[in-house]
Amino acid sequence: MSKIVFKHQQAGLGSLSLAGNFTKWEIKPMVFNGDEGQWEFEIEPEMLGNCELQDGKAVTFFKFVDERGDWFTDDNFAKEADENGNENNALYLQVDGDAARSENQPSEVEHQTEGDQEAEPSTPDPTPVVQMKTPRANEREESPVMITESDLEEDFHDTNNQDQGELTETRNHSADTSVSATQNPAEYKNFLQSIVFFFKNLFRRWFGMGTKQQESR
Repeated sequence: MSKIVFKHQQAGLGSLSLAGNFTKWEIKPMVFNGDEGQWEFEIEPEMLGNCELQDGKAVTFFKFVDERGDWFTDDNFAKEADENGNENNALYLQVDGDAARSENQPSEVEHQTEGDQEAEPSTPDPTPVVQMKTPRANEREESPVMITESDLEEDFHDTNNQDQGELTETRNHSADTSVSATQNPAEYKNFLQSIVFFFKNLFRRWFGMGTKQQESR
């Protein structure tokens, strides 16, 4: 429940009223509090149903009416112009049942709360997330290797190709030797002559030893 308070003792008013969108702009009397020396008007919660809501708050517009019937605003409250250009006092009051609060709340506006707020249910603790253990590199299982007939055929062809390559390399090496012999005929001729000379001396010694043995007999 909200209460609008008007404090101006120097005004010397015999009576004071107000009207607003929460009263459908009907003039309602205010009550004078002699102990506090102020005029008061309590806004019932159902009255806020006539007000426009903005960001969860009821937008209330009102004006004070003196005993002569003159409408006026109080500088202790915020002022806003309505759609017709008329300047009114304005209050933004909560409508959730709690103590009504104003964005531009002056000290003259008192708020009373009836009832306690219901305790909000406690939120259960979140379930802890269990992290999956990642296996180490040496603990990982290796998938089996499948050997097919096509793999064997490829290995066979690779082996034949390797053997043919070695044979070709050997032939090329022999051809290089022949060519080198052809390219150096003088050295090759000397080499052959040294071989022939070696065998001649060998035969001469062999047959010479045989002739000497026969003569000695």
